[in-house]
Amino acid sequence: MTLKNELIFFENLVAETIRKSEIKVYQEFIQIITSLEKRDLLKNEIQSIETELDNLNLKSNSANRKKYFKKANNDFKKYLKDTFSLTTKG
Repeated sequence: MTLKNELIFFENLVAETIRKSEIKVYQEFIQIITSLEKRDLLKNEIQSIETELDNLNLKSNSANRKKYFKKANNDFKKYLKDTFSLTTKG
């Protein structure tokens, strides 16, 4: 799935929920993906990131969505840090 599609997916999740804790997790994903789109990444780096997002299986329907997406977010940030030496602010 492309970064643009992932961004749309998380924006839809934000629109669906009213729980502030879930919205915070989704917005963190949105912020990371938006930052990645603004960077001048090579085509193979973008493909690697998209593959990692696919491996996180974000489309699955988990019973505890907040916990599932929080873990996926942490795994994704760890991947970006280990592979590209990218970290989030703070």
